[in-house]
Amino acid sequence: MRKIEQRMVEAMTTGKTFSLHNTRVTALDYNAMSRVYLHDNLIAKLSWAKRGTLLKSRWELIKTECTLAGWGTVTTRSRLNAICQGLGHKSRFGQRKGQQVFDNQVISDDDWVTL
Repeated sequence: MRKIEQRMVEAMTTGKTFSLHNTRVTALDYNAMSRVYLHDNLIAKLSWAKRGTLLKSRWELIKTECTLAGWGTVTTRSRLNAICQGLGHKSRFGQRKGQQVFDNQVISDDDWVTL
């Protein structure tokens, strides 16, 4: 995993803002959602929920959605694979015979997949 991807995953998992070169992570917003952008294209949405009691509540990741955003490039797949790895998923984005795949299933460049 590249250093920029390590920092991206760290920001995602802590709900913080991060921006470096072509990659940007937004902090939790009013919808309890964090977003990841590559070249200003939305490639991942992370939905969070507050769990626990009023005094001891914490944020818990409840849903992650990813897309190639129309760009089936090595960089886009690398960022998405870093997200999968950083969140502990075995799922992977790749390319086989010129087609984009997620977990060995062919996907479109603009499909959203849920981890």
